[in-house]
Amino acid sequence: MSKTVWILALTASLFSSAAGQQNFIAVNFHKAYQQHTRSLDGSPGKNYWQNGGKYAIKVSFDPITRELYYRGQGVFDLLYAHHRQLFARQYDFVITEIATRNQRSQRAHERVGFETINTYRDELDEWNVVVMDL
Repeated sequence: MSKTVWILALTASLFSSAAGQQNFIAVNFHKAYQQHTRSLDGSPGKNYWQNGGKYAIKVSFDPITRELYYRGQGVFDLLYAHHRQLFARQYDFVITEIATRNQRSQRAHERVGFETINTYRDELDEWNVVVMDL
């Protein structure tokens, strides 16, 4: 009888200690969880935020030729110069991706200081991952 009670007590203590354990949290997510910027399931927490900006870019459009008349006016260069001013204190770099077939965009990004750090292919296209130090 006492052997049965001991086994039941041992089993009960194992289940209660297992129930009290928390799920494993990866080291790189622990800080975000503690600061409530992410929840345990990875969704945004109550302190989650995103940077944003509002830009007004004026363009002219010819509906017959479908040509946009903003090229050559420095809009792209001004946009990333503004990014540097806004975000240099908070971030180390800007990262984006460009379809490898879009050579005009690749040249424009290189002109303002982006460098290709990786190329990959997904089910849609081949992409250059580019980064610019702030």
